[in-house]
Amino acid sequence: MIIISPDTITPQHIKLIHAIPWSDALLYHLRLPSAAKDDITPILEDIDKHLYPFIVLHYHKETALKAGIRRFHLSGDRIKDIEQSQTDLILSASTHQINEFNSLDTRISYAFISPVYPSISKVGYQATADFKSHNIQHRTNFNCRMIALGGITEYNISELKAMGYDDIALCGYIWKHPDPLFAADKCLSISQTTSYVQ
Repeated sequence: MIIISPDTITPQHIKLIHAIPWSDALLYHLRLPSAAKDDITPILEDIDKHLYPFIVLHYHKETALKAGIRRFHLSGDRIKDIEQSQTDLILSASTHQINEFNSLDTRISYAFISPVYPSISKVGYQATADFKSHNIQHRTNFNCRMIALGGITEYNISELKAMGYDDIALCGYIWKHPDPLFAADKCLSISQTTSYVQ
């Protein structure tokens, strides 16, 4: 399971980051679209370094590398920014159409495809009703894990597992929940209860 950060990080978020049991099975995507490169370093310095192996940084590759973070998320065609020699990086990407997912570079380990449900964090952002099933039916790329994103809550995780998505990512449901730690634990428990369709 993956949890994506809110667009801004507050001291309360930093406390929550340290309270959540991150692991290879629960990754944290640090996505701050409005933050400059110089704003990222102080945020990373506030996070214990033992959590760095489970952090995926968006947008600022050089900052990630300097901090020793080896997980990096790409948008669009930014795979060209990654040198072929950088084989120690774990790369992910964002997609919004199945043809985009199917044509991803083979170096991408997993990719979001969204929105599978109406977005919680981006009001009004939604796809057609058959988007979820269409992705599964027309998938040809099995080298890359397909991660469902958008409007996911504890109440629809099981449906996505049954459909055949490889994993899920959450954002709005966690950070808008009155108890984000409880929501994260609950969703992780549901996600791990039954294995995803293979």
